[in-house]
Amino acid sequence: MVQPFKTLSRILAGVVFTSLVAVASPLPASELQIEVRGEPAPVAASRIVRWSDEAIAIEGPSGAKTFDRQQVLSIGFPPRKPESEGTSCVWTTAGDVLIAGDLRLADEVLHVRLSLPTSVEIPVPLEEVRAIRRLEGERLSRFPTRPRDAEPADDVVFLSNRDILRGEFVGLNRGELQFRSSVGETKIPEAGYRGILFSPELLTTRPVPRRHETVELVNGTNLVVDSTQFDPSDSRWRFRRDADELAISEDAMVQIQFLTDRVRPLSKFPPVAIRRTPFLPGLSEVAEADSPAAPPVAVIGGRALCQGLAGTGRTRWEFEIPPTAAEFRSSIGLPDQVGAAGSARFRIELDGVDAYRSDLLRGGGTRQRVPPVSLAGKKRLALVVDYGENWDVLNEGVWIDPLVLFEAAAR
Repeated sequence: MVQPFKTLSRILAGVVFTSLVAVASPLPASELQIEVRGEPAPVAASRIVRWSDEAIAIEGPSGAKTFDRQQVLSIGFPPRKPESEGTSCVWTTAGDVLIAGDLRLADEVLHVRLSLPTSVEIPVPLEEVRAIRRLEGERLSRFPTRPRDAEPADDVVFLSNRDILRGEFVGLNRGELQFRSSVGETKIPEAGYRGILFSPELLTTRPVPRRHETVELVNGTNLVVDSTQFDPSDSRWRFRRDADELAISEDAMVQIQFLTDRVRPLSKFPPVAIRRTPFLPGLSEVAEADSPAAPPVAVIGGRALCQGLAGTGRTRWEFEIPPTAAEFRSSIGLPDQVGAAGSARFRIELDGVDAYRSDLLRGGGTRQRVPPVSLAGKKRLALVVDYGENWDVLNEGVWIDPLVLFEAAAR
């Protein structure tokens, strides 16, 4: 039986200035929270009474309301007890981040059983799998980067003893890995490896499914789907992925994000610069290299997180802002493992000027939502994780689910 892996995610927390110092607010803690374009804050809903491709009708404390479906950015669900007993994290070319309780390969399809109270299995064609990472329980971790001497056609396995194998992934069943290298075919027990990076040569030729909505579950999974359906008389949400339909109960849901042509994850825009500034004087700044195939891993608020931007000390990410970008949104947090002694501040700069600055955030809490920041007329966005109360001691921060909203269809 597969041993549970704990997820760790690198945190990028953001300090953002507005002309006044703004403090990131905790995510709402009651009822459904409907985030609508043009509304200054999420709209509370006690229930959804109608759902269609054109409109969503709700009832809430302020009465009945109907929203144009294309204007709804996300739906947040009441807080649930986190379920983080996954054994591994699987990244796909479609953008899925799957927290798995078990993995099984059959007929070139990786069957990912999500670590949820109610069993949900996601079939992923092997050609869509970018990386697999065992979740080992470190405080803050980053997936190892691909060795420079690896051939483009090589899959790469990172062993627990820090050795590296290059060759061909053959199979995976209940944690045991089968791998073919220059020394022959071998079976590696679950405890013997940390992760797998699949051949970038194949990744460049594999078709990338275009899906439109992201579903976050209580175990930390972010599942990218084609469409969402909800029947008010039923307690289950139904999600379509290609020819598959998944039914997931509401008690497993954290959030649905609707990534229309006007909403894009920041991960779609590679940073133009990443720099980490050491605290000790006399040390030079370090240029970092973040790879989509090697994301950070952590646990925030009891929930696994295997995506986002994570930094320690003073880390700065810079992005070119597309001309039609209208707004930036994100949440921030620190890994649970740093505890209350860990802290960080977060900042957003636009064209070199502070646009938002957070208050001091501590570890062991929940994620915090950053107020929306206008990008209109700006050319460069910088996200900064800055020193905490004890400078760079237990100073780890994460930008969670950073998004860019556009005035018109994003290019």
